[in-house]
Amino acid sequence: MIKGASKSNYVKTKFSNISDTFQQLSYFLEYMSTIALTVNNGEAEEAAAEAAEAAKNAAFAPAAPKVNIVLQQQRDRIKSSQTLRTNVSAFTSLTDDHLSSIIDTMTFEEYDDDDSLIIEQGKLADRIYVVLAGEVAIMAATGEQGWPTEKSRIGQLAVFGVEALYGIENQRYSISGVACDDGVQVLCLKIPENPMFGEKAQEIIQAGKKAREEAIIAKAGRRLASKFKGGRKK
Repeated sequence: MIKGASKSNYVKTKFSNISDTFQQLSYFLEYMSTIALTVNNGEAEEAAAEAAEAAKNAAFAPAAPKVNIVLQQQRDRIKSSQTLRTNVSAFTSLTDDHLSSIIDTMTFEEYDDDDSLIIEQGKLADRIYVVLAGEVAIMAATGEQGWPTEKSRIGQLAVFGVEALYGIENQRYSISGVACDDGVQVLCLKIPENPMFGEKAQEIIQAGKKAREEAIIAKAGRRLASKFKGGRKK
């Protein structure tokens, strides 16, 4: 047993040791807190730098394309009307989803008296058109003088320019399409390298060629029938 002054000295020594231990623990905790704060500040600074960089990139990035609701409504109108399937033989065998994806590539165009020529006879056939509003005069140059004459007029949901699908290199339009008044609106389908044709591209082209051949045969048949009737009248 420890007695008297020795006991007092022992207690002082023990408390001194404990105090030193607490002091050391306090220093240790303060040190760890400083390290944690430094790490957190570093992470915060890093996060702030990343946010600033992202904001900078966003500021210079191209704006995401906005969906033109009116344009999509007109595309949906074409889809529901089935006018392309009905009037373009090359599209007859396509599934609804495939034809729908092709129609979704169509773009809107508008013509007026100052800019009335939609397609021109003799020019490269690379687009098909569907009339949305107004009337389009279908014209063709005939005779020795080659003056264009109006063959017919077409209106809403009519299709023209189908020669673009005949699959013939350097195929030319055999007719002109001219807006009859202001505000003629059409949807345009660009044919060359259209990504939505996909694996069916050759099938579509072959169907277009077949439709052309059938049209030529039908036209020749009408001419022959007309001449035959004319000969009988004489």
